[in-house]
Amino acid sequence: MQITNAELRQVYTTALVALFDDELKPTAWFRSFFKDVIKSTLELNISVERNYEAIAVDVVRGGDGKRVTMSLDTQKTFIPPYFRLYHDATKLEVYKWLFGQEDVSKSMLARFAEDVNKNTMKLVHMIWRAQEFQCAQVFDTGVVTLEEGLDIDFKRLTESKVDKGGGNYWTTGTVNPFDDLEAGCKFIREEGKSAAGTFNATMDGAVWSAFQNNAIVQKRQDLLRVRQDDIHMPQRNAVGASLMGEVAAGPYRVLIWTYPDIFEKATVKTPYMPAKKVIILPEITDMIFGYAAVPQLPQVGGKVKTGPIIFRDWIDEKNSTHEFHVESAGLPIPLGVDQIYTLQAIA
Repeated sequence: MQITNAELRQVYTTALVALFDDELKPTAWFRSFFKDVIKSTLELNISVERNYEAIAVDVVRGGDGKRVTMSLDTQKTFIPPYFRLYHDATKLEVYKWLFGQEDVSKSMLARFAEDVNKNTMKLVHMIWRAQEFQCAQVFDTGVVTLEEGLDIDFKRLTESKVDKGGGNYWTTGTVNPFDDLEAGCKFIREEGKSAAGTFNATMDGAVWSAFQNNAIVQKRQDLLRVRQDDIHMPQRNAVGASLMGEVAAGPYRVLIWTYPDIFEKATVKTPYMPAKKVIILPEITDMIFGYAAVPQLPQVGGKVKTGPIIFRDWIDEKNSTHEFHVESAGLPIPLGVDQIYTLQAIA
């Protein structure tokens, strides 16, 4: 390999003292409501049983009693979407220095390994962002859209996706946002069969502004004798959401959050949080993020590789490439699908 004078001069006159890389670790606010479940199969199967809060009825003594028919469960099967990304280590800038020397120093080899690891983690972050967006879609419409294959529809009830409509949005001074929050909590309690008394309400930034500026909300904040609410400075948590405070909505306690983080697709910046909406969830949810096995060749005596992320590398002697692959096959599955309430609060 021929080394130019400019490159040779750089070896003796230049030292790298700092490196700025604007790669951010993805946030996972919506993802945090799902519990990981890892399987070694292609498909993921769940069982759903609908129950009711029925009460017993007294009967005549000496009679046969009352026969109760139990509800049957429903089986559902999903094939999670598959992600596979890779990069070629021979395209790294440090590669030409590493293999352009007769004697490879330990520091140069360590630099190469660091660059490989950094670029591999960038691929992991891309998958994490895609899976966070899947969770956002579950909370928004209940439909996970796919580039390859059929969209996955979790059949959320129409009553769980409410658009207030003209004249009833929070920007109207006579509309009471606390009533809407209570209605969402009540739906989750009664239809979603949640025993929660505390709920999380994540608001779009514009919705949060409308909430603060609503005449009924402002009037209630001026009450000094009875403290029903606690609105304070934003407190950001470890997964990207900011706690704005808490309010009472009827008999329910509601923690209010905002989630301003974004992802980029084809240079277009898109918020994870659906615009104009409020997403209400119980404090403890019945949801899983299921990971199935990724495509792999079976080996005698070997086990199927499983996990949220599978790492592999491939050396192609013919084309002189060394590829590092990152794979994942995961899907957010809302077992308690009726424990999600989505409200469009502004126009």
